[in-house]
Amino acid sequence: MYKIKNSIKKSLEFIKDGVRSSKSVILANVIILFIMAPLMVTVTRFILKMGDIPYLSYDTVGLIVFHHPVVLCLLIMMLFLLVFTIYFEYTFLLLTMYFVKNKVAISLRQLAKETIFQMKKLKISNFLFFLCYFILLSPIGAIRFHSDLLSKFKIPIFIVDFIFENRVIFVVLFILAYVSLIVVAIRLMFTLPLMIFKDYTFKQASQTSWRLTKKHFKSISTQFILVMSSIAIIALVINGLLIGLQEMVDTYYQSSSFYVAIMLLTLLQFNWVFNLVLTTIGIFFITISYLDKLGYLPNTNDMFPLINRTTFKKVTWPQRIIFTLGGIWLIISVLSYNYLFLTQPSIHRPLTISHRGVDNGNHVQNSIEALEMTSKKTRPNFIEMDVQETKDKEFIVMHDFKLNHLVQQKGRPNEFTLKELQHMTAKENGQQAHLVSFDDYLKRAKELDQKLLIEIKATKQDSPDMVERFIKKYYDTIKEEGHEIQSLSFDVVKELKEKKPDLYVGYIMPFTLAGPPEGDMDFYSVEYTTLTKNLVQSMHNQEKKVYVWTLNDTDTINRMIFYGVDGVITDNMTLLNSVLSRNIKETTYADKLLYFLVGIG
Repeated sequence: MYKIKNSIKKSLEFIKDGVRSSKSVILANVIILFIMAPLMVTVTRFILKMGDIPYLSYDTVGLIVFHHPVVLCLLIMMLFLLVFTIYFEYTFLLLTMYFVKNKVAISLRQLAKETIFQMKKLKISNFLFFLCYFILLSPIGAIRFHSDLLSKFKIPIFIVDFIFENRVIFVVLFILAYVSLIVVAIRLMFTLPLMIFKDYTFKQASQTSWRLTKKHFKSISTQFILVMSSIAIIALVINGLLIGLQEMVDTYYQSSSFYVAIMLLTLLQFNWVFNLVLTTIGIFFITISYLDKLGYLPNTNDMFPLINRTTFKKVTWPQRIIFTLGGIWLIISVLSYNYLFLTQPSIHRPLTISHRGVDNGNHVQNSIEALEMTSKKTRPNFIEMDVQETKDKEFIVMHDFKLNHLVQQKGRPNEFTLKELQHMTAKENGQQAHLVSFDDYLKRAKELDQKLLIEIKATKQDSPDMVERFIKKYYDTIKEEGHEIQSLSFDVVKELKEKKPDLYVGYIMPFTLAGPPEGDMDFYSVEYTTLTKNLVQSMHNQEKKVYVWTLNDTDTINRMIFYGVDGVITDNMTLLNSVLSRNIKETTYADKLLYFLVGIG
């Protein structure tokens, strides 16, 4: 009980110290978010453009490594610059909490100077350790200091779903790996501070950190959970109260809803910044507190002998004018953004697209039966379906690259002829159906007057002229019936547009580290957890349409409609039609505030 009370006391102390150090934290995040992050993205895109590489993602790594050595070297330099910047941010915030803990008043200018001084002592061992620590923590995003640069690295939900779906062993392994990474992160959390404060070598610092955390692992973990839980609860309660207030105003005082919404959206943004500040320094608070408790925190006079002689210069009139104008500009910018956010929602009805032809599991995916049932009952604008090349260079309607999931047959579709595949039976949703050729699927879609969104599933085993033969055989039908094409392979998209520019082709963008790729595609197809209103707007500015997948709940559908997407891909067409049956303008201001929170989360 004593330990819990002590942890709660420390958590309250942390919140108090967080307010005191907020100026430094906000400055660090402003520099990272509005200067360094955009600069790095711009430079990265320029480097990629030099090598005629359209985007940076997992599927372009091989191309860069083996065919663009100059681009590879420059991107490695950008990676080191990224890590160096985060290291600077880490050191800056660590020193901030150090001085707050020791109750030493220090100006931002002096704090920046001390950070630069520490950076001058940077050893290769410090940097390499931080690089490894960065790589260790970026996939999980859990036990780390909050960084706007690190927050760009997240795993889209569709990848997690793919890993977990019907794979119990992978779930167990993932949880074990996740927990192991957290444990390692905590055990090594004192390494870098000891290298900075004590000038320890990497070996000394890591061994000391491992020894210290072994004894205090439970209390450190408890403290971390309490601090972060406190922050989350405070944010949740405040956000809930603000949105609840807006909902009440929307219901009973509609004439004032808009003005109240602007004010409450501003308060939500302030609360978000406050939450960001507290989250950012949480790990530093715990680190500094335990180093001090264990006697490893250096004396201020010993480490910074000149710091107490720092004098704060009086703010001059020109500086006051600059600060005042800056404050006015900030207020105007925030209010302008809020006005546009609340008054410019999407009011157009997006295209409805049935994912793999199904409606709430009505039949086997990509089957003729699902096509017929979904088309007749729900009449989607498009039915999305998947096409792969077979061993005899024909085309089968199939999503998975392995047959064992639906057909219980070992092997890949491209290892069998079309005739062999057509004799196989797929089982799903308590139903069964024969695999169908693309020719038969096209024919039935024409009979139903149903447009298709055709995804070409490319593999390394495809024949070199696969796209060319696809165009030769199906171009006339696709154009005549108004079908559209998309692919996860950028090369397929590029070849389609080069050979037949009048085809309507989209690129499926799972995720990319430097923004959407440049190219002649007509639309992007984007996984919903990676999509924001600003990203939709930037794609629209390129005159590209935006389709989003896979939306299966009312709240997410409404949010994506508000973002202004042009097409919604869903497994539940009945639900999507129900959501779209109402007037989109009915979106309340309370809904918009909630969408803002989800969009920045």
